[in-house]
Amino acid sequence: MDEADRGRWRRRAVSISLVFVLTAVALTLGPLLLPFALFRDLIARSRLAWTRCLLLIAWVVICECWGLLVMFAMWLLSLVLGRAWLSASTMASPHASSWRGSAAKTDWRQPSGTAPNRRSTCFSDSAALPFASPLASPWAKTPRRPPAGSRHRQVG
Repeated sequence: MDEADRGRWRRRAVSISLVFVLTAVALTLGPLLLPFALFRDLIARSRLAWTRCLLLIAWVVICECWGLLVMFAMWLLSLVLGRAWLSASTMASPHASSWRGSAAKTDWRQPSGTAPNRRSTCFSDSAALPFASPLASPWAKTPRRPPAGSRHRQVG
């Protein structure tokens, strides 16, 4: 194991343990802080900003912890069943070829300082992806406009 691998494992040990500590803190202090945040929002007559912020932080940390646990379980399965099961099951999906094909056609090299193209060729194979067509087509074709009477200006 060279120095780069040792540094990588050191960073992983710190970040993974930090995620579990933050999850424990969120699960223990969250129910205690939630009434205070709700009370503060009711007094300030805000739109529950503190409560939503507290819930969002707890949700993100808990989801991160679940993701690490799922990745650990997949790693254990790859040790027991071999690495071939993961690649075979992933690539046997009927949608895998269309995802690989559309990702290969997408130009990922964009000039610096430009916004990504929302109408990229990722959705060009939307007929092969039944879930993408109803979601992506209206979104890609209709521009976003602010609601009537809002304070936001439409740019462009």
